[in-house]
Parts: sequence; structure tokens; C-alpha cells
Amino acid sequence: MQTSNSPAPVAASSVDADAGSVEPAPQATDSSATAAPAAPQARAIADAPARSAENVFAEVSPSVARVNVMDASGRAVVLGSGVVIDKESVITACHVAEGGAKLEVKLGEVVLPANLQLADEALDLCRLTVPGLHAPSVAIGSVASLHPGQTVYAIGAPAGLELTISQGIVSALRKVDEGTVIQTSTPISPGSSGGGLFDISGRLIGITTFQHRYGQNLNFALPADWISQMRARKATLNSVAHRTLSSGQAQANPQADLIVGQWLCRDWTSGLSGQYRFEADGNLGIVLSDGRSVALNYRVFGKALQLSDSKYGADLAIEELTERKMVLHGRDRSMACER
Repeated sequence: MQTSNSPAPVAASSVDADAGSVEPAPQATDSSATAAPAAPQARAIADAPARSAENVFAEVSPSVARVNVMDASGRAVVLGSGVVIDKESVITACHVAEGGAKLEVKLGEVVLPANLQLADEALDLCRLTVPGLHAPSVAIGSVASLHPGQTVYAIGAPAGLELTISQGIVSALRKVDEGTVIQTSTPISPGSSGGGLFDISGRLIGITTFQHRYGQNLNFALPADWISQMRARKATLNSVAHRTLSSGQAQANPQADLIVGQWLCRDWTSGLSGQYRFEADGNLGIVLSDGRSVALNYRVFGKALQLSDSKYGADLAIEELTERKMVLHGRDRSMACER
């Protein structure tokens, strides 16, 4: 994904997988409308006392968790972050939560099984239910209170390192059809996705989600306003996770960029090799060495490659992925690919 100061429009609809109907995506507050009086919530946030990074961390860290995602055998395949927003309820990114078959939430020394309660894949926000979780809920702020240059803090579990805090600023407020996403210089890394972006008053103002693949300190968070707007919707190529911000493609998982293209893959379990063509639109064409051709759909969530056909498409864990090499492991296969 690449961005500029002049973001281009993006599609504003998403598909309801259950009903098969097209619904308009929710509209978030337009943070650039300065002529209108500030909402009471926004004024309250602006008037709240500023705190040091140390104080903000002390207040909100008991509510920031690590999210462990496992495959069906219990092997960890994705690490992410989450934030407690209600009793026994944690918000995280869908590309984290849907990266495997089982979920756990680790908060402090306590590890609890979690269930996916609500998935709004179009917004890349998932809500988890965690029975037995005893942790305070964070206060939720609004993107309407933000302005470029404002100090913010990200707290999450980059690379699985729990309760890591980093400081930065709001670099820009980027308009998309769904509303406004937050661009920030606050450092985030793989594993930070689903964590919290907090203002200087300790309010949750964003969910950290993706970063510019080729830039430095070009990171993005979804506005916390969207938490109250969530509903069950499947992602589309025009959703937040795949929308265009100005001249480039923003994807929730940078690995989705790397996988696109032609690969020569060998399945060490079956001995079959084949040409695998991953298209940017989610189509996958396979020509196997025994002459068979297979057409599938695919998607990448975290470190999981999900294929559409049950015969060929058991979920595969992405063990390694570079521009030239890919290693995949599943329940009944182990594949090495190169190009």
C-alpha cells in the first residue's frame, strides 16, 4: 500500500454473506468538519487532562491483551493484540482473529480460551467473548477529537512481546468511504495488529491494524468509533482491508502483497509439484505436474493461507514468505515454493 496527501475515493459497500445483499458501509464522523460545533463527547475528550506516557500505560495496560491464534492441532500460527472494551469482551483485528481455528487471550499471567462473537470483516474488526476474563474496560474516544500533530500511544504485543508501549503523533486523518482512518508515526510491528492506539488522556481512539509496506513510521489505525458500528459482514476487495488510499493499495496484511504472482510449488507429502498463480483479486490457478488444473479462491489472514476448496484447500500456515520463497504447512501437506 502507498498513500499520498490526496487520498482517492474507495468503494463504500460490502456484502452480507448470510443474506447475499449489498449493504452500504457505515459512515464515521467527518473529522474535517470544523465549522460545526463539537459534539459533547468530543469536547469532553478535548477537555480531559493530559497524562504522561507512564501514567497512560499504568491506567490502560491492564486492559491490553495478547491474542494467540492456533490451528486445529493447537499449534500457534498467528500472534496479535486485543483491547478489553466490555465485560468478558475483547476487540481485535479480523485478520488476526480469523487466522486459525482456535483463539486464546493472554492478559498478564492468565490465558483464557476465546470465541469469535462478531466479525465485521469489511471493517477488519472482530469482537471476542472471553468467559472468565476479569479486566477493566477502556474508555473509548472518537476520531472527531483528533488532529494532526497530536501525541498518541500504541500498546500491544509486537512480535508477541506483551504490553509494549510506543509513542508517536497523529500524522494525518485519511478519508475512506467508511469514514476516517488514522495515520500515525507511532511504531507498530507484526503482532501489534488489534492493539490499542490511545490519546494523552488514556482513551482508546484507534485499533492498530496495518502499515505501509515500503515506508517508515507510516502506520494506520481504525477509528474506535467503528466499534459501535460493527455488524456481521464479509470482507470484499473494496473493504477497508483492501481499499485504495491515494495511489497505492492498503492491505491489512502486507503478506497478501508478497504472495501475488507465479510460484513453482512442491508438495513433499504427495510428491506432486505444480505452477501456482495467485492473482491480486483472490483467484488462484493451479496446474499440477500430473496434468490436472484447479481453480480456487484464496485469502491471507495473518500467517494463514485460506483456500476455498475443501479437497485442495485445507488452511495452510505460512511458515516463511519472502519475495522469492514460500513455505506452507497444513494438516496433510507440506509445501515449498519458489519463483
